Amino acid sequence: GTAVAMAAAGTPHESPRGMLSGMAPAARLGVYKIFGTPGVNDSTTDAAILAAIEDAVSDGMDILNLSFGSPIAGRPEEDIVVRALARAEEAGVIVVVSAGNDGPGPSTLGSPASAPTALT
Repeated sequence: GTAVAMAAAGTPHESPRGMLSGMAPAARLGVYKIFGTPGVNDSTTDAAILAAIEDAVSDGMDILNLSFGSPIAGRPEEDIVVRALARAEEAGVIVVVSAGNDGPGPSTLGSPASAPTALT
């Protein structure tokens, strides 16, 4: 998530390779914590994910970036996070989801990357 935030909205600064900035350095970022404390409760819950999606939509975010995923996805119509993303998209929000890397094969998608209308 941090690398994506910099690529999207990083402010211009001098680097060893010259001037760098994000693609939209004036963008407003909303950051919604879904994971617990490292070493204490490293994972998340569907309730935390759903709350973050709802809060982002309520806060007027134009784009949701979900840089996380779970192992192999089930049927999208039975996945409550996928359904929440569909509602966000119906509200006009663009949803971008990482494809994940937990599956048994190189082309395996996890959830919520399996959301039919998300950019994965």
